[in-house]
Amino acid sequence: MKKLAAVFAGISLLILMPDKLSASVLRSNLIGKWDCNSSTYTDWGIIYEKSVNDIREDGIGYVYGTVSFLFTDAPPRNYQVMGSASWSLSGNSWTTQYKSFQATQIGPNHDENSIDLNQEVELGTNFSGEVLKLNQQEAVFLFDTGYIGYCSKL
Repeated sequence: MKKLAAVFAGISLLILMPDKLSASVLRSNLIGKWDCNSSTYTDWGIIYEKSVNDIREDGIGYVYGTVSFLFTDAPPRNYQVMGSASWSLSGNSWTTQYKSFQATQIGPNHDENSIDLNQEVELGTNFSGEVLKLNQQEAVFLFDTGYIGYCSKL
């Protein structure tokens, strides 16, 4: 389930990317609101995420959005998520750490087999990755787990 928790690190935008980066990412390009999405393929289905991330200059980011689990052998399950995280940037590497996280089951199909995302995301855990592309309009991030996030500036 650690991979699942790392997927949520992406929800916190805190997945940023640069245009074939120079020596380091311009921190100022990260600041602002971003519309992000990703799809993560697993042996049991797909995790699709769509979120708005508000990255602040003070090193804190806020996220809200939806996560959908599209199972190969069960009905899909959807969640509304929100949270906050600290973030830091060193060269092209970035690190985030959840300070708060809350997930709510939405829509049909939830039952005793539904994942409790509130228990899967451990506050204080560090997630890191690489900024692959970043400019004033778009960002792409690669997390240590292989998860890739795509974002466009709002």
